[in-house]
Amino acid sequence: MAIKVSLRGLPLEDFHNTYLIKKGSGETTAAIAQTNPAMTIDTAAANQMKLAGAGDKINGRLEVYEDRINEGITVGTIARKGGVTFQVEPAVGADMPAIGDYLVGDTDAGGVKGFVRKASSAEIQAGKSNWQVMEVAADNLSVVAMDF
Repeated sequence: MAIKVSLRGLPLEDFHNTYLIKKGSGETTAAIAQTNPAMTIDTAAANQMKLAGAGDKINGRLEVYEDRINEGITVGTIARKGGVTFQVEPAVGADMPAIGDYLVGDTDAGGVKGFVRKASSAEIQAGKSNWQVMEVAADNLSVVAMDF
């Protein structure tokens, strides 16, 4: 009998923080909330995150999302460490992450942000990646990564 160990879903509550969430053009509340996307810092405002796009440094994954319409703000809880599952951009091809690879944000062919792909050597050297793959799902559509 093979014994397996998984880091999937390993929560580190001390590293879950609430931020303002910037919705980009065409990004709906329902789409953002369903995908638990990769997030990056939005430098346009203090304490604000946005969906990670192609080549963006990943600062965590959106766990909880709340559109506070009456207050005019959108907030979310971002997991910044732990065994976090990220969705791999479906058409990554050669950029499919393997165990040990580092991740950066990615955008799919339809312009949807919040996916991940394998970081290039140049992106790693530029400090754009600190999430390392620990597991790859059997369907190659998601990976479990840790922030080191």
